[in-house]
Amino acid sequence: MAAFAQKLTFGAGMRTGLNMGLSGPTEGQLRLDDGLVDQANIRPFLGGQLTENLGFWTQFEIGTPNGLGSFAILDAIAQIKFMNELQLWVGQHIPANDRNNMNGPFFGNTWNFAINVPSFPFDVGARDRGATIWGLIAGGHLKYHASIVDLQPGRDIGQARFAGRLTAHFLEPENFYYNSGTYFGKQDILTVGAVLQGQNGDDGADNGFFGVAVDAMFEKNFGKAGTITAEVGYWNFEGSGENYVVNQNTVDEGLGISGPQPSESFMAVLSWLTPEKIGIGYLQPNARLQYLATGTDSTVLDIGLAYVVDGFNHKYHFNYRHADPGAGAEASDMIQFGFQYIMSN
Repeated sequence: MAAFAQKLTFGAGMRTGLNMGLSGPTEGQLRLDDGLVDQANIRPFLGGQLTENLGFWTQFEIGTPNGLGSFAILDAIAQIKFMNELQLWVGQHIPANDRNNMNGPFFGNTWNFAINVPSFPFDVGARDRGATIWGLIAGGHLKYHASIVDLQPGRDIGQARFAGRLTAHFLEPENFYYNSGTYFGKQDILTVGAVLQGQNGDDGADNGFFGVAVDAMFEKNFGKAGTITAEVGYWNFEGSGENYVVNQNTVDEGLGISGPQPSESFMAVLSWLTPEKIGIGYLQPNARLQYLATGTDSTVLDIGLAYVVDGFNHKYHFNYRHADPGAGAEASDMIQFGFQYIMSN
């Protein structure tokens, strides 16, 4: 048996784009964002495999939320693999979460990150500090995550946030902690997942949190007919308190990160990838609808065209977005041009 060789992985990803307002509050404006969040993202990363069962991953973000002058630690994870069925991640990471956040902006199936549907609580970039036990059962056809996060020195364990996710893969498994919004026809996917998170609040303060989400994805390569990808998601945060604030009673309280409010939301994504290259890349028309109900219903519709040169490592997007905030507020329309590159050793 060959001796194990340690491995170091490093690189960086970049996303940036232009947004032109066609109507609404941003009409006539040309901006470096998508109308909702900053579109100047740089993410350097460094990871390593120390032994067959011990690794680490670190990742940073430059550009959000306050432009290129900001810097944040996204990931700082010790990774221990006892066996495929039992693995442990400790540090700052994405805990058991919905598929949307397990994809993230760099590995989704459209240009913009789905921000109109609410995210589960987080410290930065869907991440929080704590530990997750996870594993792949039956060759990865069943995957589970069990997390305890929002941990701070001197806190009672009852103040932590608990999360669990269960994912069933009926065709090819997604054999890693995270997942992708598409595999560009390289895997046939039929997967259904569910996640819940909960955190106790203070007595009588109505500041606890409870939320659930379910999601599903189908992707099939039909050969000469191309690749179809469809994804749906549903979120219900009606169990969260009106006064919930992320990282309550912790050293992070007061940083201006608010928690999700009671709401229901829905998202649907559909795309088609050409079977053959057109020039140096594949064309991928795509569409996504987001609907959020919080008493004032809001919708966001994206219709786009991606040019995929090398999967998530090298692609371009043209996108039209219509955003209606509801409650009589002015709707907006915009067109966007996006660029994404990832390089690693």
